[in-house]
Amino acid sequence: MSGTGGEPAGERARDAGRADVVAQLAAQRIVPVLRTADVEDAVATARACAAAGLRAIELTRTTPDVERALEALREDGLLLGLGTVTDRAQVAAAAHAGARFVVSFHAPAGMVAEAHAHGLAAIPGAFTPGGLYGISKLGLVSATVTLATSLGPLGINVNAIAPGLVMNDAGYRSLAEDSPIRAAIAAGIPGKKTAPAEDLVGALLLLASDAGAWINGQTISVDGGWVMRL
Repeated sequence: MSGTGGEPAGERARDAGRADVVAQLAAQRIVPVLRTADVEDAVATARACAAAGLRAIELTRTTPDVERALEALREDGLLLGLGTVTDRAQVAAAAHAGARFVVSFHAPAGMVAEAHAHGLAAIPGAFTPGGLYGISKLGLVSATVTLATSLGPLGINVNAIAPGLVMNDAGYRSLAEDSPIRAAIAAGIPGKKTAPAEDLVGALLLLASDAGAWINGQTISVDGGWVMRL
């Protein structure tokens, strides 16, 4: 069946549904973004938010088996979304589990088209994961300087450690072990390319000891020479 101007009626309905989702999100103004350790915590937290009047809620793919949480909540009458989407293939799973919108911090290829095909609103971002990571680290450098300035007169030193390519789960979540970007970065590091988190302990012990008492407001790179300043 076609509607006015030959537009399929089904597509018009999906357009209206997506517009309604965006309108609900805008009307609520504050949307809880839930990053929890497990499905049970996600469900309980979402229901607590709903009881407080926040019925548009974003769960995220950082929660293991998050689709199970969406499925558990789909009959609660909530406006559910799934965030931290990194691949278009994740959109269909979100739709089948009960999500009505998907969110990403960047713009995965095909994400918007896939969402629209399933009647979901799509909210892509404008950054790459590495770009967001870089922005967050600049914020850390600024916070270190600000806190060191404020607390230095009280005898409290504030410093930060900026690690390189760390060989642990957190490091691989930031940049996958088999990522060509990781390989390219490693190729440009003149010293030690990568290391376990334990290799950061030396710098930490220095800053925490009397030997580091004269160091304040610094972000110390422990990265084999990845970042070097003149």
